[in-house]
Amino acid sequence: MAVHTSAASTSIGEPDAEPLFREGLLDEAASVGGPGRPPLALLVGEPGAGGSAVLAAAGRRLEAGGCRVLRLTASKQDKRTPYGALYRLLSEVDRSAPPEQERAALLGLVAKLSRGTSPDSLRVAVEQVALSIRNVVRHLLPVAVLVDEAQWLDHGTASVLEPLARRMAGARFSVLLAARADPDAAPLEPLWNRLSAQGLLRALPIRPFSKTESGQFIARSIGAKPNVHLIDELYDIARGRPAMLLAAIDAYRRAGALVVVDQNAYLLRKLGPELPVDGSALLAPVREAGDAAWSVAKAMSLLAPLGPHAVDVLAAALGLAEREVRESLDALVQHRLLAPDGAGWRFRVPLLGTALARALGPYEHRKLAAAAVTAIWAGAAEVADPAYLPDRMADAGTLVDARRAGEELMAHAGNRLMDPNVDASRWLRAVVERVDDPVLRIEALRRHVTACLVRNDLPEVLRSSRVLVRHHAGELSPQILPGTVLAYLMVLAATEERGELRRIAQGEQVVPGGAAQRIVARAFATGWLGDWLGGQRLLDEHATELLAAEPVLVQQVDIYRAGAAVMRGDVAELRRFGASLAEVPRGAEPHSQWVEAIRHHVDLLLALGEAREARQVMDRSGLAEDRLVLPDRFLLHHARGEWNSAMDIARRCMSSPVHAVRPFAWATMHALAAQVHIDSGMLSRARRLVEIGKDGPFDHLFHFTESLVSHVLGELHQSHERLRTAVRRADEAGFTFGTDVVLAELAHRAHTSGSFDEAAGALRRLEEVTARLGTGRAELALLLTRARLESDEAAAGAAVELARERGEPYEMAVTFSKLAAGGHRPAELLPEAYRLAGGLDALLLRARLRHVMRQNGVPVPDRSATTSENERLLAVLVAEGLSNRQLATVFATTEKSVEGRLTRMFARIGYRSRVELAAAMLTGDFG
Repeated sequence: MAVHTSAASTSIGEPDAEPLFREGLLDEAASVGGPGRPPLALLVGEPGAGGSAVLAAAGRRLEAGGCRVLRLTASKQDKRTPYGALYRLLSEVDRSAPPEQERAALLGLVAKLSRGTSPDSLRVAVEQVALSIRNVVRHLLPVAVLVDEAQWLDHGTASVLEPLARRMAGARFSVLLAARADPDAAPLEPLWNRLSAQGLLRALPIRPFSKTESGQFIARSIGAKPNVHLIDELYDIARGRPAMLLAAIDAYRRAGALVVVDQNAYLLRKLGPELPVDGSALLAPVREAGDAAWSVAKAMSLLAPLGPHAVDVLAAALGLAEREVRESLDALVQHRLLAPDGAGWRFRVPLLGTALARALGPYEHRKLAAAAVTAIWAGAAEVADPAYLPDRMADAGTLVDARRAGEELMAHAGNRLMDPNVDASRWLRAVVERVDDPVLRIEALRRHVTACLVRNDLPEVLRSSRVLVRHHAGELSPQILPGTVLAYLMVLAATEERGELRRIAQGEQVVPGGAAQRIVARAFATGWLGDWLGGQRLLDEHATELLAAEPVLVQQVDIYRAGAAVMRGDVAELRRFGASLAEVPRGAEPHSQWVEAIRHHVDLLLALGEAREARQVMDRSGLAEDRLVLPDRFLLHHARGEWNSAMDIARRCMSSPVHAVRPFAWATMHALAAQVHIDSGMLSRARRLVEIGKDGPFDHLFHFTESLVSHVLGELHQSHERLRTAVRRADEAGFTFGTDVVLAELAHRAHTSGSFDEAAGALRRLEEVTARLGTGRAELALLLTRARLESDEAAAGAAVELARERGEPYEMAVTFSKLAAGGHRPAELLPEAYRLAGGLDALLLRARLRHVMRQNGVPVPDRSATTSENERLLAVLVAEGLSNRQLATVFATTEKSVEGRLTRMFARIGYRSRVELAAAMLTGDFG
């Protein structure tokens, strides 16, 4: 016995899945009458709060429990048809359920009522209807009737509820209604209040989600853990309404501004008015407020920030009387769409304002924006938000004075150019498109490139830099042109415009500027195509021509050469490059070429593992950490042992292709991020990062990282082969960078497996690499390898001292654990390594250390913490998809022991399967 009407189950796009955080509410809603329980329940919430979703979930739960469910969605037309909703409900009941004769009589009675009778006859007839319904359903119990959009029920249908509720009290029968809290529900409020006073109705208010609940809702909706900035943005614009949250998620995804990386979700940039929200469903409650209110609501999407001045501006723009505007505003307040805000108004849910702005026609939008600009320029209105006026000037286009708007937009953009939360690029684009002054346009284009880089809008960076390089190069100074060309090439590489980049590298497409500019551009294009050493050869072939180049170009050549030399394992060029930057040039600007050179110097030092020296360079030059590119900031946080913040930075960086143009930072960040996952037990996620890394430069680092995963899983032969592959790939590419750690691990694995000649050969190569590099990381790798292969106590002691001097928590923990496992001062080094690993929250590393500690008779502190950590690690590994055999390998135990652990864990945490646990881990609901 079921009814499915043709109306949609919800008018505002609410989620169809069972609502989150409503368990208590859902338990109440899905209970079917019975002794001591009111037969009626009313779900009440504001638009988008999730009433339809709760109603749908209650219906599914009732059906699963064996209850017969009738469903009806009321509509605005029902208000105009007495007993129409009731007739529609009864006429669509499955004919095989009630006796056909009783059903036909009931329909006839309802049809007669709809034609109207005397009040006395009506009361009798309504009682007869209630009695007839009882006679029909009493043979079919339990029965539940679900009515969505109940605020639209006609008075006749609603009047049947009271006698029906009295007659069905105590039976396994219920009517569950969902209604919006707005003026449309007002006519039925006396009935709800009367039924509640009689104990026949339960009121079940639906409240918006808190920010914490919103975050969990977002996580489940997108299947990933949302970053805190993403939660803040979506909560702020949706105000905890599930339907609004879903609409915002959809809009940000369609705009490409919400990305999922490594099972975490990030917001690349705020979009504000440009958010492409689909308002077709969201705006239904606004349309229901009436035509005048609809027009005023759309206008307020642009004019609300004007406060009390909005009324006059709006009235003039729409040609309405002030009284009409205020009446419409009052209606929007009553419908709980607007809220008073001082002497003005604001949208209760900001996303509605965005949707309404998109509902404006193009000319309508420009006209309203021009009215706001004109009022502000005339002093007839003012606004607190400094971004409001430039936004409206950009909207207004040619309907306001182009010269004045262009100059003011340039001034506003100059003040907010580096603010990622303000879209200065939009203002500058408006100047470029509408201002005739060529000088102003070129400066706007240059600033537009910077503003788009700040907002990570690479297509727009490419668009403007291409125009500058192709059409305005002759108007750029010799000091400005090289940086513009380099930005152009960088974005070509970052956006995978490889065809154009290849033509430039091969000299088929000539960039503007002299011969030196073309050579440098070809070298960088060659490097960004993956042939960095080929670019170096090109610079060497034209070294004489480059001697007399502009200083900016000479420095770009030095930047390239330093990087290419480090790739080959030669740091002498880097030392010379660093020495040339030791003094701040007089009058250097914050975004000068000198600052870029310092950033490159720091980038190379960090990639070489010299975090301490990198920080010294930053201190000496006054370069703040937040001025570094994201991969380099990751490396600093990782070196300090701040893994959580480091991984957050890494994921934000991985969500954008910009990092692909910085080979050292790109590869090192990905490899170390994979290492973080390995030591935290997230082996499948580590392998996914490895696969991404192999597509970029220095793929030998990722064969090395993959070997670490294989080793953890007991795949010793595969692990050894991957180490050999890593060395071979580095040799084929001519790279020495990063081979210090690879050779150290290969030497140890070969020695452990009895391949002593291979181990000795790897050690000799490591000695050569260390001599060339001269870095602390290479020296530590060499000392550690000598200690492990040759039982060299002096080398072991020196390794301990060097690790302490370098002061990197993870490096110390690994060094101490490896030395102690070989018998060097285990009672001293193992507890310290264990404590350091705890500070990193490295669950797998800690578990392996516990194993080594037990082998060496070193007590493991805090048994209860150990039990908790083992369970967390087990949950992580299960969520990563490891088999019982692999789990047994990781925990150095038997499969039977693993089965027992899994049984106890699932019994305690309440999840019924590995899939449920994996989903909970994914969204942060567990652990």
